Amino acid sequence: MPDVFVRTTGGNAAVFHATALDLKVRWYLLRNNIFRQFADVHPLDPAHNYRTVTLTLNGELALATTPLDEIVNPDSVDIPATRQVSVTMNEYGNTMKHTLLSRETTWNRQLPDDMVFMLAENAAATIDNRVETTLAGATNIVWTDNTTAGLASAAPIEANLTGMSAKATAAAVTNLRVRRGRPKRGNNFAAVIHPNVAFDLKNEAGANVWSTPHVNVDTSEVYNGVVATYAGADFLESREVSTTTIGATTVYNSYFLGAEAILEASAIEPHLVIGEIVDPMRRIVPVSWHALLGWSIFRQNSIQVVRSKTNLNVAVNQGTYDPKA
Repeated sequence: MPDVFVRTTGGNAAVFHATALDLKVRWYLLRNNIFRQFADVHPLDPAHNYRTVTLTLNGELALATTPLDEIVNPDSVDIPATRQVSVTMNEYGNTMKHTLLSRETTWNRQLPDDMVFMLAENAAATIDNRVETTLAGATNIVWTDNTTAGLASAAPIEANLTGMSAKATAAAVTNLRVRRGRPKRGNNFAAVIHPNVAFDLKNEAGANVWSTPHVNVDTSEVYNGVVATYAGADFLESREVSTTTIGATTVYNSYFLGAEAILEASAIEPHLVIGEIVDPMRRIVPVSWHALLGWSIFRQNSIQVVRSKTNLNVAVNQGTYDPKA
């Protein structure tokens, strides 16, 4: 009679062998939330509680360049016209509910904790998105255009749209300085660009481009693969910048920012809320995040938008974005 082996497949012992499930659940790729830091203006002394708050800015007196007469005093002048900026707060939030059965029978026993983390991440990402959407409404816009010395003040036709360039970067910083924009760090403004846009800037050919000082002198950014500081701007990369289209071409917003670009009013900061349990057996637990905030552009002079395409997608298929992949 041949030997009978107690083995993993076949035979009576197979029931004791099953695919192992890792009890540690990994997270999706989290967003890089960076926009809210640029909402650096807040109401300081509201007269009373209301969802809309208005801030007032004084105007500037014209320079008094005419020499005074010895015995005749100059005519008195009125105060300059003021400007007012309003911000309206809205409620934001998201809700999830878990049941007693679901939390007691999950195989990793982490469902309530996971829901809290999801809601916290959702709150941060939502708020950051609202600030970016506010920035997208800025009115000082420069377009990259291959028919007008590289730049244009109006949208070009699809065939003339180009990628980000050193010239566009220098123009954005120059415009901020001309409009008296105050830098964010030392003498540098902040710049937030899409990674696809950064690709064009780092791969631009010719003289006086990003690669010139970095290849020949300061090579660290080349090895690190970051734009870092260039032409008076400290660069951050984010895939969360908004886009539009011209024809079939994606157009990316790149933001160059000085101080006091965005006004934020916050009556209730994003926070977690454990809702009231109303079912008679206390089995259903609602968990939410909630906030009462609003944003508005405070100084158009502190925002310069550059709109460009990217040349990366021509050569590289980046695939379909899935945060779980």
